[in-house]
Amino acid sequence: MKIDLFSLLVLLGALQALFFGIFLLATRTENRFQNRMLAGFMFVFAYNGFETLNWSSGLYPNIVFFECFSFVLIFAAGPFLYLYVRSFGQEGRPSAPWRHFLIVYAALTIRLGFLACWGLYSIGKPFPEWWVWLSHAFDRIAEPLSVIWFIAYWGSALHAFRKIKIGLMDVAARWLKRLLGVTGIIALLWVVTVVLPYSAK
Repeated sequence: MKIDLFSLLVLLGALQALFFGIFLLATRTENRFQNRMLAGFMFVFAYNGFETLNWSSGLYPNIVFFECFSFVLIFAAGPFLYLYVRSFGQEGRPSAPWRHFLIVYAALTIRLGFLACWGLYSIGKPFPEWWVWLSHAFDRIAEPLSVIWFIAYWGSALHAFRKIKIGLMDVAARWLKRLLGVTGIIALLWVVTVVLPYSAK
């Protein structure tokens, strides 16, 4: 295991996001849904930080959990951001917010199904080839799809903010504007990190 400056920064960022998420869940407010959405957003980035630390510090492949469940929670970042921004409107909590996380459930099902197949294979049972194909197909598209998914929800969050900002207090409007600005920069950097390896080939 190696802890260089990059790994240390990732670790500190992940811990901050984790503790902030816990604080939000423990804080009682009138709009608990709003707190939960922001907490969920923080937890996703905390998990992603620990996942990044796994390979940057040389822990991989000792901690196989991150490999088995890669590109699952990251699909929740965009929906959490969108629902958080939308919760500032008059509607507050939208009906059936779980619908925005269907892709997370699908990704988790694929990962769990692959682990179940691997468990069957380890005891001598046949490995369903179609599930192996599905898992490999998901692995090929998961990274670019996660970026596209986040950008789509970031755009939806920006649209929601523009619709409700007139009725917001100045403090809330400034906070959401900064949050969308920072997450927009993150989205841009994310696109660069995904596109560069392909352009270098």
